[in-house]
Amino acid sequence: MNRLDVTKLNKGLANLSTGKTGLQDFVTLASRLDPGISKALEGIYCGPSGSVHEQIPDTRYWIAFGWYADPSSKNPPRVEYAYIS
Repeated sequence: MNRLDVTKLNKGLANLSTGKTGLQDFVTLASRLDPGISKALEGIYCGPSGSVHEQIPDTRYWIAFGWYADPSSKNPPRVEYAYIS
């Protein structure tokens, strides 16, 4: 993954992390951006709020994202931020 790829992937992640994408949809859609992201995001993500910072396999890059659900709402958790560093 070179610098150009990271910029492109961060733009894709930014489009998915506007606070409108549900947690499970985010994991599915972000995994489609790059095979490395797919491997890094393998797992189970749940709960009303949380954050993840995982290394993308075979790179020096990490993916971070966080989600939140309003406890007074019945809406599922939404991804608030996501980026590769």
